[in-house]
Amino acid sequence: MVQVRQDRLESASVLFERYHAQIYGFYVKLTGDPTLSQDLTQTVFERMIRYRTSFKEHMPFRAWIFQIARNAYKDTYPRTGNPCGYPHSTPEETTAQDPGQAEEITRSETIENLHLALARLPEDDREILLLTRFQELKYAEVAQITGSTEGAVKVRAHRAIRQLRELFFRIDAR
Repeated sequence: MVQVRQDRLESASVLFERYHAQIYGFYVKLTGDPTLSQDLTQTVFERMIRYRTSFKEHMPFRAWIFQIARNAYKDTYPRTGNPCGYPHSTPEETTAQDPGQAEEITRSETIENLHLALARLPEDDREILLLTRFQELKYAEVAQITGSTEGAVKVRAHRAIRQLRELFFRIDAR
């Protein structure tokens, strides 16, 4: 990123190759919409170029790029317009012909139930979980991204996991 900041923009392609899948995955889990996620991912890398001079060498690049990702999402979809594309109903019951197929259906339903539970979390809680658990950012990095303290991020992540667990088991019990 230091090279990009120094106007050697060809180096941006290396950063794109390293981070575009992580950014896209973050958005897919946040919104549930692959097309929207592609658009937002593109926006992040456009902003990376546009705001390259704001990058500070002492800041971890990953935290900086996810801060851009978070801001791009919030700029595009203010709180009232959360475009979460996950279905909000429970999965249909499916019958299986053989044990292997039944196992795959159960696994698929479990994953779908997890996505349903994740979609039902408040946006801020979903975002904290996506950054700390799915993107595996350190609490300190998430604190920097969200403008919070490391302790507050830990508490929010713990509460969000507990809430996700409760939602998951409610959905799974149906």
